[in-house]
Amino acid sequence: MRRRVSSLPNLENIASTTVALFVIIVLSLPLTIGLTGIFAEPRVQNIDVQVRVKMKNGVLATYPRIQIYHLTEQGPRLLASGSGSQNGLYSWRITISRIWKNRLYVSELKREIDLYEATNILILAYDDKTNTAGSLVVSIDPSFMKWPFDSLLTEVTLTDELPRSIDTLSLEVLSVPPPSETWKDTVVVEFAVWDQIWANAYFPIGSKIDVQTKQRVYDPSNNRYLTDWTSSGSTTITLDVGRGTQEITGKLKYSHIFRFKYILCYVNIPYTPYYYEIVMLLILLMIQYILTVDL
Repeated sequence: MRRRVSSLPNLENIASTTVALFVIIVLSLPLTIGLTGIFAEPRVQNIDVQVRVKMKNGVLATYPRIQIYHLTEQGPRLLASGSGSQNGLYSWRITISRIWKNRLYVSELKREIDLYEATNILILAYDDKTNTAGSLVVSIDPSFMKWPFDSLLTEVTLTDELPRSIDTLSLEVLSVPPPSETWKDTVVVEFAVWDQIWANAYFPIGSKIDVQTKQRVYDPSNNRYLTDWTSSGSTTITLDVGRGTQEITGKLKYSHIFRFKYILCYVNIPYTPYYYEIVMLLILLMIQYILTVDL
């Protein structure tokens, strides 16, 4: 006698499985919502940063040493350090504040966008096999990033060859001066007008001003500089206050001048007794004036 086997599903097993899945989903919801809430916080921006390090000849540096600093008015503040991969890549996630300044029309994008304060970082790289170093100043600006997550790929070239002198390395490294500041009047825009031709300049709140950063290698043990000044990128200043001129006319050339505050600081090159001496702009003192010249 054949025994008939039912092809219908086991309702008891289905019920148990359904309950288990429901419990898993319910338990995972608070965690998912919690993580989404953390990363979707409107006041912060999350960026996955990838740094690629290469030699002057374009070859990727293997296992380079990396240090990343936040550039502040009080001086550089270390954010991360480590070693890159065999392909010269170093990955790191940074979370920065989204400090809203204004909403303006950006002609390059052909639309209005929200403008936020930029964060300036310094990336130092060193290769112990060739004893070469390099640096790059990068501005991270939430104004032009996808929120809450975005990525940034940047490249550092090892341009500075450092001495391998045993005598130099064995000397006691003297202390370097603390960060100092200086003020300099800088022309930010120039234009000329003529009779019955009117023009003006205006910098609204949220305007971005990029100023080049300069650096050179300093040997504190022998109180000497090993390289000349070179450019290492630029910092971005976001205006807190709008500034501008009235419409003007006449046979004149106008120079619009801001007073900038420059910071001089020293940052140790990883695993060496040498330092980068860096001059950077981080503060804009809102003093302006117009210089006119007869044409």
